[in-house]
Amino acid sequence: MKHMIPAAMSLLLTCPALLSAQERVVDCPPFCVSNTTGIEVARVTLNDTATVLHVNARHRPKNWMRIARTSFLRDNEGNTYPLRSGIGITPGERFWLPESGRDSFKLVFPPLPERVKSIDFSEGDNAGNGAFCIWGIQLKGKKLPPLQLPLSSAERPEEQMKELPVPTLQHGKAILTGQLLDYRPDMDMTVILSILDAARYGQDPLYLKVDSCGRFRQEVEVAGTTPCQLTVRRSFLNIYIEAGKTTEVSINLRELSRRRSALHRDKEPYGKAIYINGPLASLAEELNLSESVHFFSPHPKAETLTDFKQALAKRAEEIEAEVNRRPLSPAAKQLVVINARLEQIYELVLAHSIIAMQAHSKGIIDFNKDREVPKPIATAYIRHGLKTMWIPNCCACSIHHKRCCLITTGWPRGTSAGNISRWHNS
Repeated sequence: MKHMIPAAMSLLLTCPALLSAQERVVDCPPFCVSNTTGIEVARVTLNDTATVLHVNARHRPKNWMRIARTSFLRDNEGNTYPLRSGIGITPGERFWLPESGRDSFKLVFPPLPERVKSIDFSEGDNAGNGAFCIWGIQLKGKKLPPLQLPLSSAERPEEQMKELPVPTLQHGKAILTGQLLDYRPDMDMTVILSILDAARYGQDPLYLKVDSCGRFRQEVEVAGTTPCQLTVRRSFLNIYIEAGKTTEVSINLRELSRRRSALHRDKEPYGKAIYINGPLASLAEELNLSESVHFFSPHPKAETLTDFKQALAKRAEEIEAEVNRRPLSPAAKQLVVINARLEQIYELVLAHSIIAMQAHSKGIIDFNKDREVPKPIATAYIRHGLKTMWIPNCCACSIHHKRCCLITTGWPRGTSAGNISRWHNS
């Protein structure tokens, strides 16, 4: 009994210390939006003395990043908590990445009230000028708040296109309206609109002003159903606009952020990247949803034009066979094949240059000595190359701007669409 009393007294005295040392740990917390892939929050440790963010850093190998001394947390009630210190990093000073380009550190902030559900991390109010910001880091669960979709986006029925429409010329004004979902004024984002029309080759894209609610609007003169690309924080989204019609888009920032996240990209999607109402909406959404529409093939290795053409023809057959095996709508399959053929035509136009570059890499020729490099004769390669082609500047379906413009501007002087059509039938 004499021994039990001191033991009990000791336990009572240490209880406050034990309680204060208790921690709540949130591993891999989901977040709504991030403007960077350079840092990600892998864990949040919360207790009554501090809030610690365990941060994974990614950057170019042997390069540096910096966390501002003015960094802070903001909770879902609007209260802010300034950065106290760093562990493994000194705020305000350069943090060098190793050869792997991967590292980690901790950021220490004041403790949070128990009722706080989510926090934002921010380096300051200049999110549009490079400051690291992560919004909506969840502390109470593994699910994000429900996504608030506009009624028009939520009600559009799912459908698949059976075939691509016949290209037509129709001059007029197209209207694009849109909204960034989960947007906040301090995100300071810009939406970039690239009009993928060969007639506009070389023109700068349009920078669309986003209001405090995340809405934007743009009117454009077009000559028919025209492919476009929206760029939001280095994410690229395909849409179509058409003369006399309005294209409505709702851009899902949380899904775009998840796709770029090293910690969350393999998890369940947060819906579609973009919700579209307007011309070819279902086709555009399919292009944005599916990785099945993209083929990245290196240039064929060949020493002669004949071998180069044969390698391209073989690759064309392989791509078409692969496309037919993929879970795409008939129209999407048709589009993927067309773009693959355009890419092949582009390679035929540059065949001499490609072969010369391959020879140079092998040491067969030296560009510093061999000044005379044969120029490609586009007409010969195209006429005797692939028979099927599609002229994109008057049609609705081309995925990549570079492909359209280089093809339609790469013909020799005097070439016309009529000549190309005759080649197609020859």
